[in-house]
Amino acid sequence: MQWLRHGAHVAEGATPRPVLRLRQMLHVLDQHAQHRDAVQGLLQAFWREVDIAALFAEFGFSPRLALRSALWQRVQARLLPRTPDTRDLAALFPLLFDDADLRWLAELDDATLEGAAQLLCPAGGVARWQAGLLQALTHLVSAVRAAGFAAPLRLRMDSTLLADNPFGQLSRTADALAAALAANDAALAVQHANVLRALLDACRRAAASIAEHLEEHGVSVDIVFEADQLRARTQRIEELLDTLLAPSPREALRLLLGMVRVQAGTRSVRALLSRHYSLLARQVAERSAETGEHYI
Repeated sequence: MQWLRHGAHVAEGATPRPVLRLRQMLHVLDQHAQHRDAVQGLLQAFWREVDIAALFAEFGFSPRLALRSALWQRVQARLLPRTPDTRDLAALFPLLFDDADLRWLAELDDATLEGAAQLLCPAGGVARWQAGLLQALTHLVSAVRAAGFAAPLRLRMDSTLLADNPFGQLSRTADALAAALAANDAALAVQHANVLRALLDACRRAAASIAEHLEEHGVSVDIVFEADQLRARTQRIEELLDTLLAPSPREALRLLLGMVRVQAGTRSVRALLSRHYSLLARQVAERSAETGEHYI
């Protein structure tokens, strides 16, 4: 990745230098089978040792559903140096990609993207990636289900939106999708994916109904943070579904671009605080209305 980025700045409108260098590398490897085999062997060893699911299931999310935990996590990330000595792909991702990579990744043409995909995942390599994405999807579904069943959120959701038990149906539908993909039944996989999307939409509507309860009974920063995390996880599940069902690597590139954008947001302490500052201000205003001016 450092080699791809190396070079002078390219004028606006020209093909980014990393794209040109990637094309050059793919061309050279196509001309020299022994080098291509060596590179693919190194990449396959990397995929065998690294935890792919950790990136898509955990990256960008707080391990604990509290604003304070997310804030401390970002402070640690800014102060402590990162190390590549880990099997966690979520920990390696910030070492592989910079925020500036968004521009050139978005300009990859289909031929270059297909060549890079074949290099990264040769024959037989796709199965491991699919298994990693499915494992990440399972972890995310479990997290959404647990958040939906947790009392702080469930008691504040509109009961009519929970009548069909959308959170309870998530795991069963995800397991059916995984079974259809394992059996290479594309039609059945699409059917289960559509059901899962409908359930995720119902879960998001239930999470959105928490706002009405907060308007009536008072604001809780942590509850709003938990609801935000729930919605973000449902969105990640939909992105994984798009990638798993796509016939080309274009959806995988969209997923990668989304992860790079998430990385840009997860490093910023200011972004996290600014997103919740208005909520904190509103909480102070409501409490001051209840207890008088002496509160301020």
